Amino acid sequence: ERALSPDTAALATYAMKHKLDIVRTLTPLGPAAAFLDLGCGCGYYLAGVREAGLQAVGIELDQDAAAFAQRTFGLTVYTQPLEACDLPAGSFDVIQLRQVLEHLTHPVQTLHRIYHLLKPGGVVIIEVPNGKSPEHLLRRYFLDAMIHLKRDMPELGRFNRLQLSLRRPWGYAAPP
Repeated sequence: ERALSPDTAALATYAMKHKLDIVRTLTPLGPAAAFLDLGCGCGYYLAGVREAGLQAVGIELDQDAAAFAQRTFGLTVYTQPLEACDLPAGSFDVIQLRQVLEHLTHPVQTLHRIYHLLKPGGVVIIEVPNGKSPEHLLRRYFLDAMIHLKRDMPELGRFNRLQLSLRRPWGYAAPP
């Protein structure tokens, strides 16, 4: 059972605001823009999208994560693949796939479906992992730094959670 902690909510809110600012620079989003997030996870980002005034819909195949998003934030989240969802053509201004494309068994088929779901002038945002990206390299650097800090200064126990989050493997690069 996932729990919504104040720390997690604060971090998610910060990340959501930054990511949504990026989306706003890519497309002029009207006040009632329709936003579809494929792989919406626990719904933190999607809840922020809705709070920003957009119509927010998610798709998440992890049943527990989808239930959390629905229960905690009251979000509309489909739990089947995009191709199986009954969504009308031309209904979204923005469709986002963050760290999702690399998991798809039939990405071209999914991209065709996305094309038909977009309104004229709509935008698709795709983010994929890159093991040579600055983010990944910084993560590895900070993990090494945290390991040394813990060894040299054990009184800094509060860094254990940060170290655990940095240590999490980059498993999302693995296909199904």
